[in-house]
Amino acid sequence: MALIDGAEREIDMAAYVLTDWPVMQALTRAADRGVHIRIYLDGTQLAEREPAKVFRDLAETPGVEIKIKHETGAPMHLKSYQIDGASCAPAPRISQHPASSGRIMI
Repeated sequence: MALIDGAEREIDMAAYVLTDWPVMQALTRAADRGVHIRIYLDGTQLAEREPAKVFRDLAETPGVEIKIKHETGAPMHLKSYQIDGASCAPAPRISQHPASSGRIMI
């Protein structure tokens, strides 16, 4: 979370799925500080279940832009992010949340 909490200008993320509550809460805090947040997700994940309240809160936060890849073609399975112009791909694990089960969670 320190990377997100330290962001000053912008965060760009691409992820197959975004389910990690601490990450979503950190992104919301960053947006509340004026950091511009852009997130690109695969649409199949959102179509399978109702988004959690923490995701809806993030999506409704001013300064947060979430785009969804439509279900045409292959799944978008990227895991990368850029914070204040510093790129990281593939994304290192930025959450120690137990729900991650050893997977990379962004």
